Amino acid sequence: MPNFRNLLAALVALCCAVLLMSACGAGDNAAGDKTDTSAQPANAPIRLLEADEFLDGYEAAPAAYLIDCRTAGEFAAGSLPGALNIDYTAAGFAAEVNELDTSRSVFVFCQRGGRSARAAQVFAKAGFAEVNDLEGGYGGLKH
Repeated sequence: MPNFRNLLAALVALCCAVLLMSACGAGDNAAGDKTDTSAQPANAPIRLLEADEFLDGYEAAPAAYLIDCRTAGEFAAGSLPGALNIDYTAAGFAAEVNELDTSRSVFVFCQRGGRSARAAQVFAKAGFAEVNDLEGGYGGLKH
């Protein structure tokens, strides 16, 4: 008969592994369409952009926000020039988003794409007209 402590330890390890795997991974939807339309208003699609398209789009939109939604420590270690750090994992994330001008476009990124995918949904729900997410995140950029 299996030991209860061993079963409990295995269950905790499995839960931790699932959380770690889902913490910062994002991909395209099943149809291969790079527009994520789940849980967002119809007027604010989230565009998942590859690095060049993301950077060119931000550069072409001088009034747009560039949001690094990583932690302050990650941000301090390096970010894109002009980025504003709003930590997605911080308790006040939604409140900070609600203080921004929703008429401006937003370009959001994290380290690998998972946090920014969830942050993009917050921006879309807040009423931003254009929400852009960097596919693969900051870590995927060619430095």
